[in-house]
Amino acid sequence: MSSSLGTRPTVLGPAWLGATLGQLGGQVLLWGVPLTALLALDATPLTLGWLSALDQLPGLLVGLPVSAWVLGRGRWVLPGLEAGRALVWASVAVLALWHALETGMLLVAALVSGALALVSDRAQSLRLEELFPPSQASSAWRWLDAGSGLAWLLGPLLTGWLVERLSGPVALGWGGLVLAAGAVMWAVLPPGAREPAASGAVWAEVRRGWEAVRGHPLLRRMAVMNFVHNGLFHARVVLFFFLAVREVGLSPLALGGVLALGGVGLVVATLVEPLLSRRMGRGPLLVSAAVLEGLCALLIPAAILWPGWGLAVLGVEELLRGCAIVFYNTEQGAIRRELAPEPLWERVGATFRFISFGATPFGAVLGGALGEAVGVVPTLVGLGVAAFIPAGLLLSSSLRGFREAARQG
Repeated sequence: MSSSLGTRPTVLGPAWLGATLGQLGGQVLLWGVPLTALLALDATPLTLGWLSALDQLPGLLVGLPVSAWVLGRGRWVLPGLEAGRALVWASVAVLALWHALETGMLLVAALVSGALALVSDRAQSLRLEELFPPSQASSAWRWLDAGSGLAWLLGPLLTGWLVERLSGPVALGWGGLVLAAGAVMWAVLPPGAREPAASGAVWAEVRRGWEAVRGHPLLRRMAVMNFVHNGLFHARVVLFFFLAVREVGLSPLALGGVLALGGVGLVVATLVEPLLSRRMGRGPLLVSAAVLEGLCALLIPAAILWPGWGLAVLGVEELLRGCAIVFYNTEQGAIRRELAPEPLWERVGATFRFISFGATPFGAVLGGALGEAVGVVPTLVGLGVAAFIPAGLLLSSSLRGFREAARQG
């Protein structure tokens, strides 16, 4: 580590631990909350939809101003935010031990934790940019990406084991403890190599990013595509858990193994993405990722077609989806930076995050409501067909042949 990062090797260690522990704790909560709702509280599809929606609702309500406000404040607020999330889920575990946990309490915990996570995620991104100047950023991010892949691999397995051997609420409590450990790592880090000044004109910053996206036809097309993509994705995720546990009959540990294959796909795709991007171009690889994700969406309801093969079908789906997510996020992010003026990269990125994650509450509630009204499997089939809409939006624009960023790389 020290040879690649020059004078800041002691910074990388705590930063890597803080980021990796935060990712691992987030993975435990991401998968532990719906499993707790299903197994401990006998949740319906609509309840799962509301849990996912409330977790992401703060991003829709205050995502843009928060992205601007946190600039320059990451060092001071990040440890407290992670500790606050840890306290929320530790409280849920304690309530469960007292046999007092109810669905409404879990919904409130999801909302509060989602609000804290919104600010924490943004603060962490800025904190890492402060700690590692451009000359060291590439090496640092390789280590951080490796930690993220490790969390994606271990998080679902740890969650499944904790839920199966102990209980869902205990798994949530452990997730909180991991977040607390990450908060300690962030607290011991020194000031960054560069500290951006806090913005005093929050809404002016928000408006600049919004106008940059609205004024560029390809950025506008990508924003619509991301809104549709994210909304449909979270509608499927809500029903994925219900189908895997109730219809296919997977145990928590088996489901954790299936979800961990998504981490395997993420790692593999991260390794091969640079080569594929150079050979295919950014646009064609982005189209391929959108088509692959549509195929994955159709595999989810197919898991019940062959008795005894549901585990294998869902495992293949998660493996391929992990690859699709990396290709999709990497290529659309690179194209976005190619199209936007460099001084507006951060503001345009914040606008895209707001638009993308703003779709999540609507998609999650829609998926849960349709699953309850029409049935889980028919809804998943319809969502699988709709999953090809982002690919259609790409193919009907000049983004499908975008190659400029690939030639420059």
